Amino acid sequence: MSPKRAHEQQLIRLHRLLAEGKGETEEHEALCESMLESWKQLDATTRELFRGLSGDLDMLEGTERLEATEEDTAHLSQEIERTWKEKDFPRVLALLRKVQAPFFPADRVAYVRGRCWNELGFPEAAHAFYEHASKLNPDNGNYAYLALIQALSLGWGEQVVAKANAVADDPHAHARALFAAAHALLRTDASGQLGDERLYRKIVGILQRAVAAETRLPASLRRPSVLAGGYVELGFCYERLQDPDLARRAYTEALQIDPKSDAAFTARGLLLSSTEPDKAALDFAQAVSLKTPLVWPYLFLARHTLLTGDYGRTVELCEEGLKRTDDPGQRANLFEWLALAKAALSEPKELVEEIFEQALDLSPLNLRIQRNKEIALGAAPPESGERPWQVASDTLDDEARLQFRQQFRQQTLAAA
Repeated sequence: MSPKRAHEQQLIRLHRLLAEGKGETEEHEALCESMLESWKQLDATTRELFRGLSGDLDMLEGTERLEATEEDTAHLSQEIERTWKEKDFPRVLALLRKVQAPFFPADRVAYVRGRCWNELGFPEAAHAFYEHASKLNPDNGNYAYLALIQALSLGWGEQVVAKANAVADDPHAHARALFAAAHALLRTDASGQLGDERLYRKIVGILQRAVAAETRLPASLRRPSVLAGGYVELGFCYERLQDPDLARRAYTEALQIDPKSDAAFTARGLLLSSTEPDKAALDFAQAVSLKTPLVWPYLFLARHTLLTGDYGRTVELCEEGLKRTDDPGQRANLFEWLALAKAALSEPKELVEEIFEQALDLSPLNLRIQRNKEIALGAAPPESGERPWQVASDTLDDEARLQFRQQFRQQTLAAA
């Protein structure tokens, strides 16, 4: 653990001890000694940030004192708004230490501090402020959502599950908190494979409550991306419960809410890829048109266009797909198909061979790639125009779906 991360944990623990009235205990003294050791390893810039954070954390104990200033309060509040828009997070934090009420409610100050400290690389401090904002204003579901998602990103597994179950058991839980609880419980299924049916049925119930509650909100307060994401996760659950019809319906619902959801197009495309490949291709084409950061639409369509002889399009899809994956097997396939397309377009053999070598560097024992290389470089295509290549993906459909679910979860954390 880095000295910065260690000191962040220690500082938050210190403030919690003080809030519990344990400022003169042996635990407090031992913690202070540990903090001195981590403090010595910090550079001057990081130390200055921690000085500010320590003052901000006084908010959690109700002991914060604003800094004295002769500046006009109204001017300071306008300056906070301007620096927030400019994403000058250290300046926002500094200004909040000079002015808060009555211009900014306490829960909003805690939320803004959470956002700022997260952007500055202090994730545990961000969680503390999100959680404090949620306690100050339990009716704002966004705060509970952010606190739970932040805890997920910190890897606090048991704590997250306990909180998620508490949210699920609360009949008055806010829609956003329910979405976060469902997302958290889905994360407990690390393998992504069919496991405890009761767990998935519980998650389905939570998501159905969340969707209903979010839908009841006035249109101006709904977040289409959150609602669509909930439907996508419903689809995941239905797939794991071996109900593809309900999964398909959930992905379609997501697209009705957010017609630009590349994740929903990708999810439905992967669902249909084995049974209705033509319809899957249409979904993947939509995802590609949205410039999705997900690799699977490019993988599927690159293979599809290579098989149908649209070699120029294959080149485009392979080049874009390579920008979106570090997976060796996927990259090997994309290089292989890129080389075959360029061979079909009569590009120089030296270039084709170089691209094949990149594929073989990633998958050196792949006999199909080696054979395709030999055919592309040596055998003339038959007069019928058919290509004697073997075109296959080395990522199985089930594996692709699993990888997609895992990446979708990470995107959800990042978007929060």
